[in-house]
Amino acid sequence: MRSGDASAAANWRSPEEREEGGRVYEVAPVRNGRLQLRFANNAIDFGRVRIGDWVWRSHDPEGLLPKDAPGARVAVTEGKLLWVPDATIDPRFRDRPNVTKSDGLRFYAAAPIRLEDGSIPGVLAVAGNEVTPYDAQRAAHLQDLADFVADEWSRVRSREAQEAAHRESDLARRMVSTFIECAPIALVMTPTEG
Repeated sequence: MRSGDASAAANWRSPEEREEGGRVYEVAPVRNGRLQLRFANNAIDFGRVRIGDWVWRSHDPEGLLPKDAPGARVAVTEGKLLWVPDATIDPRFRDRPNVTKSDGLRFYAAAPIRLEDGSIPGVLAVAGNEVTPYDAQRAAHLQDLADFVADEWSRVRSREAQEAAHRESDLARRMVSTFIECAPIALVMTPTEG
């Protein structure tokens, strides 16, 4: 995390509610290698965030993340969660520039976002610069969150389709109404019987 990044925190107790998040204004080191993220006043309701909630970067203003996203590509191609505990020893990733540097990527996990039609438009991914052994509970949480993203994606697409249908219906009604208003009276007053 860096200043300027946008971040979000999962609210596992109320997944139907929006997550908390905002622009990071400052990243300050605290003890034991932990970081304190500082946000704008009132940007986050910290009463809804608890110790142990996941926090993730939702914006990369400096373009530090690889554009080709090889880990995401693996998770999408295989259609299942990818967990890389140590990228420096994984032959698929060990030679990548973001892995070979001394403070580079070590851990990476990606959960496929699978839509109702079975398609996978992307992944929900987390990464870190410390080796992280596989954790079944965290992996399940990551996949649950990716499934939640897929459900939200479907809900938004459905709402957009309904709104588009409503706009088309309104347009059709207005066109018919305009036609009737502009039509000669004789056309509107024609008898229906023989």
